Amino acid sequence: MAVPADDRRRRRAVRVESALAPVFGAALPVFGLVGCGLLAGRFGLVTQASSEALNQFVYAFALPAMLFIAVYRGSLEEIFSGFFLAAVVCATLATAAVGYFVSRRLQKGTRPESVQRGLNGSFANTGFLGIPLVTMAYGEGAALPAALATVATNLFSFAVAIVCLEMLAKPQPGSIGKTLGGVARSPLIWPIALAILLVALDVKVPLPVERLASLLAAAAGPCALFAIGLFVSQLSLRAGAAAAWPSTALKLVLHPALTALLVFYLLPVDAYWAKVAVVCASLPLGATAFVLAQRYKLLEAETSTGAVLSTAVSVLTVSVVMLLVPQNARADEDVWKLVQGGGQVLLIRHATTTPGVGDPDGFRLEDCKTQRNLSETGRAEAKRLGEALRARKVPVGELLSSPWCRCHETARLAFGRDATTWAALSNLFGRREAADAQVREMSSRIGNYRGKNNLVLVSHGSTALPLTGVSPQQAEIIVLTPLGGDRFRVAGRIPPS
Repeated sequence: MAVPADDRRRRRAVRVESALAPVFGAALPVFGLVGCGLLAGRFGLVTQASSEALNQFVYAFALPAMLFIAVYRGSLEEIFSGFFLAAVVCATLATAAVGYFVSRRLQKGTRPESVQRGLNGSFANTGFLGIPLVTMAYGEGAALPAALATVATNLFSFAVAIVCLEMLAKPQPGSIGKTLGGVARSPLIWPIALAILLVALDVKVPLPVERLASLLAAAAGPCALFAIGLFVSQLSLRAGAAAAWPSTALKLVLHPALTALLVFYLLPVDAYWAKVAVVCASLPLGATAFVLAQRYKLLEAETSTGAVLSTAVSVLTVSVVMLLVPQNARADEDVWKLVQGGGQVLLIRHATTTPGVGDPDGFRLEDCKTQRNLSETGRAEAKRLGEALRARKVPVGELLSSPWCRCHETARLAFGRDATTWAALSNLFGRREAADAQVREMSSRIGNYRGKNNLVLVSHGSTALPLTGVSPQQAEIIVLTPLGGDRFRVAGRIPPS
């Protein structure tokens, strides 16, 4: 039956509106905070001294806490995601190299000036802007890849620029070592190094310390975004505008394009992390580049203008990038049709819990009160998960759960019945020695599944990662297609409802 033209236009409008809604819903509040800082600075509502105090709080306390918590709650497998880090570093250095040659050939810059322009074209504001943005847009799980992108950016792009400028602009004995030592002591570096060390040694910080860090981390996003607006309000677009646009174009267009090429087409990067990488690469020039320009007396007006110009333009470009990157964290119709047909295995990470990592010392599996359990948000999440599956008429067969109470509660709230405990789904956090045996047992059951309905497994992120190579969000479904024996493939992902 033909659809009238007016109806077709109306349906297209609805589809476009629904596609744009999550993008602008995530991006506009973030840039709205930047706008609040800009207006506060322009109208003198916040003094210069207050602005400096806010920046110092963010730089020395809130942002380090956010970076520490993001990495501390990850696993070593996630932290040392080689292909992800390789993609971030290669795209960043390649963009810097293009910026260097554009400066030398087209702008006739000196070698030190060209190094600075290369940095200006590739140094993303992942710390102050990236982590708050992707966390608000894609959930807390995005903080870890954004934090690792921050490390990669600082250790490679920034450190390489420092070494080159020390050799070209200020050649002095021992200056490179001192400067790199300063980079290592940066509040954007040492918290991540400390968190990696604690995860590697399987050391848990005291709960009051973790809660303090969580409180500081919660303040990082709003304060950092407001501080960026204040910074922009103190600069002028007039000086250096003509010279800044090539670096701005490289930063906002070439850098995310190269990153997308690597993470989506050339390297096997997890789709959720790939999206975070591209959005982080699309961010404007980080203000730290201006600190470097001041230190070496290089292109100060051009660099400050580049920070302002790229931040202003990024309101549009970042929103466009968020719209264009493949929405892999959103289940498409093919994945829904697959699970509606049955015969799949639905691996579900438990819903959102109360703040913390692992479980309290001395917890007991038989006593839920001693464990980390679902929050009210998580309980509502679990109910929505079940409602989404029922609305799509997804057939559910056997329901298995990790022994942990948060997994059992997720299953009960989502499916309205108690799950059968299966020890192979147990939490692997702090139990890495059990990973091989559990993965073998899970792989065999998944690969050999032949039921008409879908087999549902409720487990943990630390268990899903070594099994599937995917680090799911809380309440996310990983759809696995059995292939016989101990083989299966990841067919798709359904994000939290």
